[in-house]
Amino acid sequence: MKPTKLKTSKEMDLNSIFIDYVSKNYGQHSITEKLKYYFSELSQNRNVLSHPKDEFNSIRDLTTTLNITTKYFNQIIAIKSKMVFDSKPQSCQIQFSWTDTITGKTFVSYNIDFEYYNILFNIASLYFYLGYQKISSTNVDKNLRKEAIKDYKYSLNLFNIIKDEAYKKIDRLELPYDLYPAYCEYCATICIIYGQIEIVKIAE
Repeated sequence: MKPTKLKTSKEMDLNSIFIDYVSKNYGQHSITEKLKYYFSELSQNRNVLSHPKDEFNSIRDLTTTLNITTKYFNQIIAIKSKMVFDSKPQSCQIQFSWTDTITGKTFVSYNIDFEYYNILFNIASLYFYLGYQKISSTNVDKNLRKEAIKDYKYSLNLFNIIKDEAYKKIDRLELPYDLYPAYCEYCATICIIYGQIEIVKIAE
């Protein structure tokens, strides 16, 4: 009993889209080398995390994926309040797409919050898998179990955030089933169960 596999997406050239948006709304002079590098890195990060592994064989692999995903998530936070994201001509027109891990169906939206919560779902799942990987190693001590409990708690908190917020920010027709409150509550409950198991084992 574990949360489902990670969400996947299609690769996109966000670099060109963002540069066009800035140029159109703020002028060509606004496109600095620093900004070009930032958008290029952001685009590369997203394309890397759009096709995550089905299985992780080590804590190192998981941590690398989690770091890239978290970095992109923070980049999205930084720009979501500075650009207008929708389907209008003057807006930043990006049709984000993510798979639903329950049905396998692909959902799409121009809403930046759609991107935000789908990425947050993957981060929540990665923290769970990181905790699970730590207690699956051959030499598990109390310190590893304590680290795993922290990972489960962090995952739990993120699933609860998605449960409470996503359905309010995303149009229902664009909301993947795995972002519905009921499913996120199910994932949060799994985190609680696994955390409690490790607490019992530490006490033994």
